Order: sequence, then C-alpha cells, then structure tokens
Amino acid sequence: MNIRKSVIKGIRWTSFSTIYSAVIQVLIVYILTKYLTKTEFGQMAILLVVMNFSQILVDTGISKIILVFENLSPIQFSTLYWLNFIIGFLIYIILFLLSGFLGDFYNDSYLPYYIKIISISFLFIPIGYIYKFLAQKTLDFNIIAIFEIIARTIFFFSTILILIFYGGIWSLIIPNILFYLILTLLFFSYGFKKNPILFKFSFNSILKEMTFGSYTLFESIITFFYNQIDSIIIGKFLGLDVLGGYDVIKRLVLRPLYFINPIITKVNFPLLNKFKDDSLNYKRIYLFTIKSISLISAPIYVIIYIFSDTIVYYYLGAEWTDYSTILRYLTIYAFLRIIRNPIGPLLFAKHKANLSFNWNLIFFVLVSIVCFVLGQYNLLYLVIGLILLEVIIIYPFWKLLINKVSIIKFGEYISSFGLNLILSILSMSLIILPYKYYYHDVNIYMVILFFLVVYIVFLRLFNNEMFNLISKSLKG
Repeated sequence: MNIRKSVIKGIRWTSFSTIYSAVIQVLIVYILTKYLTKTEFGQMAILLVVMNFSQILVDTGISKIILVFENLSPIQFSTLYWLNFIIGFLIYIILFLLSGFLGDFYNDSYLPYYIKIISISFLFIPIGYIYKFLAQKTLDFNIIAIFEIIARTIFFFSTILILIFYGGIWSLIIPNILFYLILTLLFFSYGFKKNPILFKFSFNSILKEMTFGSYTLFESIITFFYNQIDSIIIGKFLGLDVLGGYDVIKRLVLRPLYFINPIITKVNFPLLNKFKDDSLNYKRIYLFTIKSISLISAPIYVIIYIFSDTIVYYYLGAEWTDYSTILRYLTIYAFLRIIRNPIGPLLFAKHKANLSFNWNLIFFVLVSIVCFVLGQYNLLYLVIGLILLEVIIIYPFWKLLINKVSIIKFGEYISSFGLNLILSILSMSLIILPYKYYYHDVNIYMVILFFLVVYIVFLRLFNNEMFNLISKSLKG
C-alpha cells in the first residue's frame, strides 16, 4: 500500500465535508452574534461542556475498541451496541437529576431546563453511534462525508428558522438535537445492512476489549477536563457573560483544531493501526500527519494573529472588540495545541492508552492550577499562562510519549511543524512590512493573497514534500 496515496485519498473525501462544516459553523456564529447576548453564548458553552463530557461517558471507549480490534464476533459487536444504549439511557437520567445542581453552581435558573431538553439526545445517539466508527475503520470516508454534509445542512437551516420564529438560545439547542438525530439515523441505515445487531448480550465476551476501552475512557475524561477547565472556571468566577465572549473567541481560533485535525486523524489512525509493527512506516505516517497539519494551520494562525482586530470587528461586531487581544494570544496557544493533538492515534495503535492517560492526568493537574490561579483575575493572564505551559511541555511531551512508541527523534518532531511555521512567519513579514511602509492602510485581501503566493513559493524552495502534497491534492 502506498502510504501517501492512502492519506491523500482519505483527505480528499473528508476535506470537503470538514470544510463545509467549518463554513456552516462560521456563518452561524456570524449570524447569531448579531442576535444573541454573551450570556446566552455562555449558557450554551456550559451546555456543550455537559454534552461533550456525557458523550465521552456514553462512548466508554467503544469507538476505540471498534477501530483497534480486528475480527470482532457478531456477539461481541452486538454486546458493544447494547452496552452503548444502556449507558446512553443512564446518562440521560443522571443529567436530568443533576440539572438543578448545575443551575445552582452557575447561578442560572434557566440552565436546568435547557440541560433536560438537550440531554434527550442521549436516548437516540446510540442507535447509529457504533456504525460511524465501523465506517471509519473500513476507510469508507465517502459515506462519512456525505452523511455529515446532510446533517450539517439540516443543522444550518433549522438554526435560521428557529432564530426567526423563536429566537434566543433555542436556536442553538434544537439544531444540535436535530444534528445528532439525523446523523445517527443515517449511520444506522448504512451500517445495519452490513452488520446487523443480534438481540444478545454477553459482557464476558468483551472483557479483554473493555479493559483497553476503560483506559481510553479515563484518558478521554481527563483530556476533556483539561480542555474545558478554563471554561468551567471562567463561568464560575467571571460569570456567564464573560464566558460567552471567551467561548466564541476560543471556538473561532480553535476552528482549525476542530476541523483540520479530524481530516487527518480519521485517515491516519487506521493507517497507523495497520503499520504498527513497521517502525519506519509508523514514523513516516506520524511525521507526515504533523507536517500536513502544520502546512495548513501555520498560515491560518499567522493571518489571524496579524488581523485579529479586523476579524473581531467585522466578524463579531464592534461590541466584541475588547476580545481582539485575547484572539491574538489564543492563536499561539491554538497552534501549539493543534500540533500535539494527533498523539492519540499514535499511542492507541500500539495499545498504549495507559501512557496517554498518565500524561493527560499530569497535564490536567497543571492546566487546572494555571486556570484556577489566573482565571480569577482576567482572561489575558489565563491565556498567557496556558501559552507558557504549552511551551514548557514540548520536550516532556516528546520524551514521555512519542519517544516511547516510535523511533522519532526530538529534532525530527520539531522540524515536522517548525519549518512550516517559520515559512509562514517569514512570508507574512516579507509582505506586511513593505505593504504598511508604502501604503499605510493595509488591504487585508491583497496582503493575504500575496502572503499565500510567497508561502507556496517558499514551500517549493524549502519544503518540497509539502508542496507536492498540495499539487497532488489539487490535481486529484
């Protein structure tokens, strides 16, 4: 199998749906910021924290079991399916009972009602959940892409309609429920024909697999909390209105993380799993993944950093301009995070979920300390603290994780993303400085156009591997 050909084929199928989803969500945020208050965005931020954490519990490591273990028997597959259903129902009951406590914690009387409504999703998500990862395992990226585009389109139009007729936070809640409903029904209709479910349940048949799954579950829980602890603390100490503003900016700057990484990792995890016993190809796949991610994310974050004031003013509105500094600093934080993100597949393919769990537990403690100490003062202190922490852990991250499961050297790891970052910064510097000197008033569109041209030229001169990736992707 040609590694690059497999990667490019997978990227091509998933790129369109991912970019489509990104555009839809950017449009929705642009529209909703004109009608919703920061407090309503803060309420939705808490709802998403609750939903995303509950989704991890519903998964229980089942998705990783499907992706990693070969030749699951029909009884094992059915047991995993029904287990997912049982947990989904239990999560709904737990959220229903805890909704009042969460409302009191954030001093918001409406929050319990919203939680009870949105948690209904967990009663039907398990219907097709397991089939999504089965499609990913069999590299059916065209099916995944089509289903996600359909669900995201319904999400967009339902958001607009509900905003027109009802307004408020319901234009965020109801479309999310519809999105999950449509997506799960589509995957069920696709997967049930190939892998029908038996009315049998044998937990003993999946004990070995669930041992691995339990590690991935706990690792996912810890990862979730270190990703969301900033929002949890800001909402508690600084208020839901501040959280609403921060959450919108954070989601804007982390959009490449949410959408570029899935394009790559959906493809590279099955490949890493197939080549886990081939050290050289295992190394090549991971480094190629990091290079591909930095190829796209580095220029994006350089552009956002330079034009943060303009982006906030025109995209979110004049009342959001106080957050432009936060956006600028978050670009640095986001780039460092997006480079670390693909470590999961590298470890899980080697069945080293315990390494990921131990690392994320330590990192969660460090992030919690930073957020708790600095989050009580202001957002800028918190963001700067997170940046410094990301820089400090670069070497330990390689030493304790990457070096344990691969033959990748520290210099190779740094150069895999460092070269594209340097070329992006150099390209922007060569354009923006002369442009400001001669024209004073910067035309953002012309600068970005010239920047991309220079960036591609530099890739051709100094990073031919990534230049060829762009060429092959465009040629199809």
